[in-house]
Parts: sequence; structure tokens; C-alpha cells
Amino acid sequence: AASSIVPSYVETGEQLGTTDDAATGDASDDGCSAQTDGLYDLSLSDALREPVFYSSTLAMACASWTYGGVFSQMTAALDAEGIPEQTAANMLSVAALGGFISKIGGGAMSEFLTSRTTFVLCLMGQFTGLSIFIMAGGPNMTLYWVSMLVFGLSFGAQGVLLPLLTVETFGQSHFGSIFGTQYASFLPASLLGPTIAGLSYDLTESYKPAYMLALVIWLVAIASLSHGLILPIDRSSRRD
Repeated sequence: AASSIVPSYVETGEQLGTTDDAATGDASDDGCSAQTDGLYDLSLSDALREPVFYSSTLAMACASWTYGGVFSQMTAALDAEGIPEQTAANMLSVAALGGFISKIGGGAMSEFLTSRTTFVLCLMGQFTGLSIFIMAGGPNMTLYWVSMLVFGLSFGAQGVLLPLLTVETFGQSHFGSIFGTQYASFLPASLLGPTIAGLSYDLTESYKPAYMLALVIWLVAIASLSHGLILPIDRSSRRD
């Protein structure tokens, strides 16, 4: 599916700033970039000069909070809400099933909407699901069930969309080096997410304050991805 993706914000050769040689698929001699199979491929050094690289990487870093700061703490969060162990396990099963469906659906949606737009929609779904969880309380478990379903249907596609976003934005030729560099941005969520969640429980006996922080972080991710929808790649600094 990735080989058919074309950056949504690049539509014409004039926008790309390509020459007639580039339009015919000829690669530049210095190996910085090449146009192949409809994709304008950037090297890592080229990508590092583009603002969209940093907005995309920031979005990935914030989106990775889903794993380090939210879902990995969900069992403890449900327990802190007083939900019986078996009921909590069933809720997590619903979230996991939703995640499985999301992986399949998210990849299919990216074919029609682009991975960037699909990623924004998934983050909005996660935001909605976690917001419902934060609002839930009392003996009525309905909102907890709804939150797990909505969250599960949204977060599962994230693992599929992360690499597709890199391919869609920068092409395939140097995917390994570019995505590998972006992947380093996942580390803060892995280190800080569990720590902040633990502090939240120690101070308030609830994980909801940490989850409120996650909502803010996801808003930053959505804003960064939305910026990338309209932010063109600047070819003016590219070597000819």
C-alpha cells in the first residue's frame, strides 16, 4: 500500500520545483533526491532541512504517548477506578479487539484519505475515548465500556500509520534512515509516561490527571500533523 502513496500537499511539478529532467524520472547526480514511481524521494540530509520533518517528528513523539503514558497504564487505571478485575479484563479485551479492527481499517483508510489525515482522525478518536474515561465515574460502568471501545478503535491503527506517514511525506528510497531518526523521538514517552502516571496516582490516587496531560499532548500532535497538511517542502535550498 505504501508504494501507491503520493504526498497530499504536492501535486504538480511546478510546486516541486523540478526540472524537465526530474519530471522524466532522472535522479540528481549527488544522490540527494530522486523521483521514482510517482514519489519524490528525499535523503535524510534533505529531510533534515525541511520544516515538515520536524512537525512530523513532533507529532510522532506526541502520538507515542498513547503507548507509554496511556494504554500501558490502563489496567492500573481501571483498578484505581474501583472496577472489578474481571470486568476490567473484559474492557481491555474490547479495547484490544477494537485495536485489531483499527489496524485493518486504518491502513485501508490511508489509501483514500492519506496516512496523515487518517492519523489525525485516529488521534481525535483517542482523544474522545480518553475524555469519556476521564468523565466516567460512579457505579454505572457504561461510560467505561464506551471509552474502551472508542479508544481501541482509534489507537490500533497508529502502529500502521507511523511508517506510512514517513513514506508519504519523504518517499521510500531513504525510508530506513529517516524513520529511524524519527523513531528516536519515541523515547521520551517511554521514559516519562509511566513515571508521570505513577506520580499522578501517588498524589491523587487516580490516573486521570496523567490522562488529562495526555489529552494536551495529543492536541499538539494533531496540530503538528495538521500543519503538515498545508506545509509544502521547500525546494529552493536543494542543490541542482
